[in-house]
Amino acid sequence: MLKHLKSLPLSKLTTIAIPLALAFSGLWDVFVPTHVLTKIVGGLCLAIVAIKVLSTKWHGKNKKMQSTFQHNMEQLRAAQSLSERQQIVDHMLVLNQLSQIDMSGIDLSELHLAHADLSSTDLSALRCDRTDLSGAELEQAKLRYATVLYSSFNNTNFQKADLSGTTFRGTDLSYANFQSTNLRATTFHNCDLSNADFRKANLRHADFRQSNLANARLEGADLSFCVLPDGTIWSPETDMSQFRNPENGFNLMEMLFTAKKIEKNEDSHSE
Repeated sequence: MLKHLKSLPLSKLTTIAIPLALAFSGLWDVFVPTHVLTKIVGGLCLAIVAIKVLSTKWHGKNKKMQSTFQHNMEQLRAAQSLSERQQIVDHMLVLNQLSQIDMSGIDLSELHLAHADLSSTDLSALRCDRTDLSGAELEQAKLRYATVLYSSFNNTNFQKADLSGTTFRGTDLSYANFQSTNLRATTFHNCDLSNADFRKANLRHADFRQSNLANARLEGADLSFCVLPDGTIWSPETDMSQFRNPENGFNLMEMLFTAKKIEKNEDSHSE
């Protein structure tokens, strides 16, 4: 019984125990008229018994959910067809199984995960090729050394996430929230970062070559040794307004055309 009680959060124990203690002490007074201290002790004893029953059910449910998650993850990693992988992911979304979990090394290529909640999830070494994660919640997630190609992350929340060493290529990251995000040595090649929010982000050694930073917010960001869209290295004397000016921004259609051209050349070389 103590094992179950210790594993429950204190707030849950308090929420359950106090009302039950009061209720049972009242019932005890009706059926067994006695001293007030005895009533309270009796009520607490009955409350503890009730909590034991509730905690047993609680942990049984959690164990079942964990087992279901592990089964779904095994199926997702083993699935071969796109339709099968999408069906498994959709099922996990319904069960809210994609946040605060370990999905390191997972391949989410070509999947539709718009507005999905992956907050605090470990997605290290993730691979995304033509993946839709627009509007997704990735706050405090780990995406270290991930590879993201020609995907959609527009309006996605990366706040306080760790994306160090990750590579983005030909990806739409417009209006993305990178506030206080670790983007050390992150690569953004041919990406649309217009209206992205990089306030207080760690951008040391980040690479923005040929990317669109029009209207991006960079207040308080660490840009030390950062490679700018024109290939130059940032310095305290750099005028960032030239890159943030919408009229000088890298054209999105040109970006997508370049990405497709690169993709076609890579496919021809692989053959």
